[in-house]
Amino acid sequence: MITQTKLLIGKQLDTSVSHVKLGQLYGSSKNLAIAEILNEDLLSVIVCPNSDSAHSVFMDLRFFSNNKIDIDILPDLEMLPYDINPPIKGLKAARSETFYKLASGEIKVLVLNAQNLLWRIPEPSFFSSNAKLLRKSDEVAIHQIQDIFSRSGFERTNVVSFPGEYSIRGSIIDFYSTINQSPVRLDLLDETIDSMRCFDIESQLTIESIDSCKIVPVDFFSKTKEQIEFFKMNFRNGLCIKVLMKTMKPMVLITICHSFTKEPSHCWIILSLTHVFSALERLRNH
Repeated sequence: MITQTKLLIGKQLDTSVSHVKLGQLYGSSKNLAIAEILNEDLLSVIVCPNSDSAHSVFMDLRFFSNNKIDIDILPDLEMLPYDINPPIKGLKAARSETFYKLASGEIKVLVLNAQNLLWRIPEPSFFSSNAKLLRKSDEVAIHQIQDIFSRSGFERTNVVSFPGEYSIRGSIIDFYSTINQSPVRLDLLDETIDSMRCFDIESQLTIESIDSCKIVPVDFFSKTKEQIEFFKMNFRNGLCIKVLMKTMKPMVLITICHSFTKEPSHCWIILSLTHVFSALERLRNH
């Protein structure tokens, strides 16, 4: 079966056509053909119609490739694109871990469902630049670690129970980044990492000592004070535009728009509804 598949694919790849078409493949034979086509030196993305088929393709590819190719699956958020309920913390952290691996070149084949193509994601530099490698005996202050967690989207809690959370109790810092197999506990001696251990979530007891760990983003945006203020400013500006669009009617109006700037010279006297919207857009850019 494998020999026949290789011969069939070889004939297809010898042609000058960029598309490879295979027919009469049933069950797992489709995934076997994909495994034979995959190139270890190139990044491949496999889009499936739904989450169940994506998981099936992922498991079959790992089996047929004998784990010789770095294959990963992008977890689904399990929510609608415009759902008001936030996604589960663990799913967001797992997706961010996958994107970090993509940005750092650790993944050669990515399997995902079609719905994941609808979500907006940050630039690859967001995941690579905000990642931090900590080693035992490194010199780092508590406020520096807090800044790292804020930039990476972590949430501070009293006890770490889910991925994307961290806690600080005196000189002991707990955090859970999914790229590590277990949550990590740092014990600082002044401004030096004295010990680094993995611990169990349920019992909070130490599993083993480690020498290094990674902190990677667990969300798609930072939670620093600068980012929060930037969001507030844009939210107010966007809210003002929505209120104006709902309250104004298509008639001649005289409106003085000064809510977007403190400079008197930027105030505009508007004589029509069309001019209102164009002026607001101009004021937002200042």
